[in-house]
Amino acid sequence: MNPSCPACQSTRTAYFHKMMNQFTYYRCSSCKMVFLHPVPSAKSISSLYDTHYEFTVSDRGKRRFEAQAAHIFTTIRSISPDAKTLLDVGSGPGTFVEMAQSAGFTALGIEPAKNLYQESLRLPITTINAEFEAYFKKNPRKKFDVISLIHVVEHLRNPEKALRLIANHLHKNGILFIETPNIDSHLFDVEQTQYTFLTPPAHINLFSANSVKAIAQRLGISIGTVATYSYPEHFMAVIRRIKRAEVGKKSAAVGNSTKHSASTQTHTLPFIDAHIAPALTPILNIGTKGSILQTYLKKN
Repeated sequence: MNPSCPACQSTRTAYFHKMMNQFTYYRCSSCKMVFLHPVPSAKSISSLYDTHYEFTVSDRGKRRFEAQAAHIFTTIRSISPDAKTLLDVGSGPGTFVEMAQSAGFTALGIEPAKNLYQESLRLPITTINAEFEAYFKKNPRKKFDVISLIHVVEHLRNPEKALRLIANHLHKNGILFIETPNIDSHLFDVEQTQYTFLTPPAHINLFSANSVKAIAQRLGISIGTVATYSYPEHFMAVIRRIKRAEVGKKSAAVGNSTKHSASTQTHTLPFIDAHIAPALTPILNIGTKGSILQTYLKKN
């Protein structure tokens, strides 16, 4: 019997892909979620973050993240103008917490990876080196106007249990902001088992908007704004995959003699990379099919 979906609880799931001969992903045909089964042990997951978690960002990546953060704060203010306190779960090197402070929030970060926590200490912010469960256990009555999980929810062993705990620490009408790879994206559609974000055991659950909505509804949280975005490299990945597929079909039709040419027709396209892709990337986001999913949930 196939496992039930951890998001919508449907039993309409099927084997999707096995990686590294030990991690098996299944896919839900109801909400499209892709998830690991069996779920890696808590000990094995904690070991990923206890000492050193690899996280590097280029200058360009930092600028793009800052632009997204500014947009997130603007959206939060449009939903909840009076929001004052913010908790960033999985705060990494602290950039989002620092920007939240600059945007007028009283902000706190929680980061389990010791190396990232140490990096955040260089900033004029407050961060705590802990698992969020441990923090809430020590601070059972602490509540926030906004709690953000930016590329965190895909790492959670039991997302519904974790989000229920997190939602309990939101004030009434508080905002739960979740950003995560979008499994219902053009990028996944073309990459499939080679999907960029299919990285076990770190990525346990990969969500669609419907997956997030299914959990939110059981928690009694209102579904607010849903948006997606993509980067130019995602657009190029889609184009290259489509190009490979077309060349592959031609190769199959003509015969093996064209296989070499098939492999050489998908090399870098520098002009398109630099000039065309950035302009055309927004096309990927039409119909919330962008590579990265953003959901703003409101506690009733």
